[in-house]
Amino acid sequence: MHNGLHNASTEPELLAGMSASEFQRLIDDTSVVELPARKVVFSEGLRPTFLHILLEGTVELFIRHGRRESCITLVQKNTPFVLAAVVTDAPYLMSARTVTEARILCIPAGKFRSSLRRDQGLSIATATAISEAYRSLVRQLRSQRLRSAQMRLAHYLVGMHEGAGGSGTIQLQISKRRLASLIGLKPESLSRVFASLSQYGVHVSGSQITVQDFRVLEELSQFDYDIDAE
Repeated sequence: MHNGLHNASTEPELLAGMSASEFQRLIDDTSVVELPARKVVFSEGLRPTFLHILLEGTVELFIRHGRRESCITLVQKNTPFVLAAVVTDAPYLMSARTVTEARILCIPAGKFRSSLRRDQGLSIATATAISEAYRSLVRQLRSQRLRSAQMRLAHYLVGMHEGAGGSGTIQLQISKRRLASLIGLKPESLSRVFASLSQYGVHVSGSQITVQDFRVLEELSQFDYDIDAE
């Protein structure tokens, strides 16, 4: 464990608009933890003691019921996760686990809420972050409710590709089992869906996916850049 934000390479956007005095007060008690892959950060049902912001690596948010487990989303770099639980001081509805080695900024939850009441810049950034997380989950829900399995996978691949149209190669950063869970498929179904996309110019070799023309997948998945793009 290291001392707070002074060791972070990039200041998280959530904190960028704070006043200098409030920012200094907030980070005095923060820490940065370095965790190995597959390490649980927190579990659903517990009340937050820290606000977590991912600085490096990949973290998944997942839910569990008995022996069943489902990946809800992957956390992006410099993004707070499950911020709503910290703001409302309510139990987590999801668990968090590292996918890769990760560096995570930890801010005491109570201290964050105190700063939230005092600092307008932090309040605006927090509202924005919660809104973006909500919109991201709605996009995911729309895809799972309105698209077939083939369309969902095509939609995910288009979302992974920067820019519109063209050809390209995608390197999966997560396991295919985790990908299946993320788009609402059973692991054994994913290979069949990938195979069905071969007629649309999608070829898979291990974790590498080659797409001959992303425009074809955009049409197949009915990708709407006004709604589906992050």
